[in-house]
Amino acid sequence: MVTYGEYIPKEFNEENPEGYTYSYIEVSGMQYALLRSLDKTRYDLTQTTLAETDMVYIINELRGASYGVTIFCAIKEKTPYIISEIDGFAQISDIDKNGTKEVVSTVGTLPDTSIYFFDFDKQTLSRSNINEQSKARYSMYDITTNNFSVAFEPGQIPVTYVYETNERLRAE
Repeated sequence: MVTYGEYIPKEFNEENPEGYTYSYIEVSGMQYALLRSLDKTRYDLTQTTLAETDMVYIINELRGASYGVTIFCAIKEKTPYIISEIDGFAQISDIDKNGTKEVVSTVGTLPDTSIYFFDFDKQTLSRSNINEQSKARYSMYDITTNNFSVAFEPGQIPVTYVYETNERLRAE
């Protein structure tokens, strides 16, 4: 369940009401602030840019030991809705340098990396898993270098790969 709301604290100042009004959305009982932190028990929602829309917000949430998720939400006319929920903490980057940002997420103690492609015109989301496609045992993305570290055997020193078009990696 996703809902939109506004919160006004008890110490309301009529001369500066915007300073005390907070917009938030609630996802499965947890409130996320859209503008300012509501209080210590609630979390900020981060606005991000994907494709041509700037209406997308992300929530990074730890749901257990080494298990995080990223929830993508959009808000149109004060109506929030979840676009997608992805395992792991998402990194948003233009990995193929084509002008469109992709979402890269790594999960697990033996890292498993997937690339997600959002198409807001067609309202679709596609996924490409690095480990499945390359038969890698380990893969991880580094946003600072825009490279993937991939290992195929236990104990192997990871090899650096870069992303090419058509969902393919190339050794650097």
